[in-house]
Amino acid sequence: YRNLTNGQYLGENAPVNTGNYSVTASVAETEMYTAAESEPVEFTIEKRDVVLVITGKDKIDGDIAKAEITVEVLGTEGVDLDEGSELTLYVSEGSGEYSKIATEKIEQIDGRDVAVFSFTSASVNHYDVKAVFAETQNFNSRTAERSFDKNAEERDLEIIAEHPEYM
Repeated sequence: YRNLTNGQYLGENAPVNTGNYSVTASVAETEMYTAAESEPVEFTIEKRDVVLVITGKDKIDGDIAKAEITVEVLGTEGVDLDEGSELTLYVSEGSGEYSKIATEKIEQIDGRDVAVFSFTSASVNHYDVKAVFAETQNFNSRTAERSFDKNAEERDLEIIAEHPEYM
């Protein structure tokens, strides 16, 4: 009983990775109680979905216009991203065809799971960015797209994402 709080197990070895598991509850014998053990209960932990939030800015580096795009991965609470988790960034300059910019490992920066991409800015005033999170042991793949308008008064990319709630 000491490891339960509001019906939630707080033990050190609770599983968090995807897979099939079983759990049994047991009570040790005391002066007042006979030892008891429950029947095993089977459960499955499924892969989780993530949300990708894309933000970006144009900046001047010497004589070169650079775009800096940050992609944050939300929805990983309670489960560490698998080692080597990556994001790939693609850019389209209005043609509808995307070109791969780079693949970066996701890092923890200020408590956030992010990948940062810096590249020579597109030569057009409007371009589209696509970020792809590759499937891992614990998370489903995800793609997010955002448009960037260099002529806009506010030059940050618009963030449109709902943060999923996980129990």
